[in-house]
Amino acid sequence: MRTALSLLAIVGVSACGLPDDAEFRGAPPSTQQVTVAFPGVSTMSIRPPKEDGSPKGIETAMYYRLSQDMATLLNVSALQLLSVARVMVQLPATTRMGQSRTWGPYAPGGNDPLTYRLVVTQLGNAVFAYTLSARAPSIGASESEFLTVLEGAVTQGITVGNGKGRMTVHFDNRRKVSPQSCEQGRIDFDFDSLGDPALLDITLSQAGSQNPQNRRCKQEPPRDGRFHAEHSQSGSGSFVFDLRTDVHQGDASRPLLETVLLHNRWNENGSGRSDGKIADGEVTSDLRNAGFSERYVTMSQCWNDSGQTVFQITSPEALRLTTTLGQASRCVPPTAELPE
Repeated sequence: MRTALSLLAIVGVSACGLPDDAEFRGAPPSTQQVTVAFPGVSTMSIRPPKEDGSPKGIETAMYYRLSQDMATLLNVSALQLLSVARVMVQLPATTRMGQSRTWGPYAPGGNDPLTYRLVVTQLGNAVFAYTLSARAPSIGASESEFLTVLEGAVTQGITVGNGKGRMTVHFDNRRKVSPQSCEQGRIDFDFDSLGDPALLDITLSQAGSQNPQNRRCKQEPPRDGRFHAEHSQSGSGSFVFDLRTDVHQGDASRPLLETVLLHNRWNENGSGRSDGKIADGEVTSDLRNAGFSERYVTMSQCWNDSGQTVFQITSPEALRLTTTLGQASRCVPPTAELPE
């Protein structure tokens, strides 16, 4: 009778999962905690951005599009490996030892050739650490061949999906077990969704996509960077980042890249504005040749809920970096706020 009851208990556990695994399953952050919720950008998809995904007949504001591209790339970087961890914790834990749970080895299959192992450890009351490791697909691979590709820690909030912590993605380790991988370097995601707005800081450490073994990679050189995003429960938010781009798009005679530092803000409907500083490239020489003492050009570009420009201006206007158009009264928020 005891054996029968034990088997029945095991079947029940296998079907429903152990109740004491629930807290451990919540250790990997939710996708919303580590992604930038910029208008028109998915915080769920791991697909890379399309080169031209604008609807036909709609010309989006230049800095709106650049912001979408940056937010999408950051989100893809956050979700690639996190998505694996979040799938794994939906399965019954493979090993349970005290305050630790292990999932795997787990092989997603499809386009992902790697095998993964996830370990979640409880460090204190509602405090958990997690490590996702991966190894190459080889017969007889030993435990020592697992390399850490994702790790972090979280202090869970009272409600599901709220918390504060850090997630680190080790793309260099993933490339060691998957040489065709495009991404390289390290990215840290520091998040705090305990309050409103939710906060997210993203730090790039020599992150890029240069890989001579894979021609499909964008071959972007490694770079360092620090970005900040906020997102309120109402849907409004902000996003501060920098990038290197050619602001003279379409002018083959001016091919140099400029440095653009942007501060984006938007409301719950998706209308918003970009305020920024532009330097380097031809902008620096243009300022000097025109006799200006400024080290950079300032810009503001406001967009509606479809991403179309309703107002834009650059200063000094005499430099004619862009055509001044639209009405400043249509901007949301109404006043400019340049990034520091």
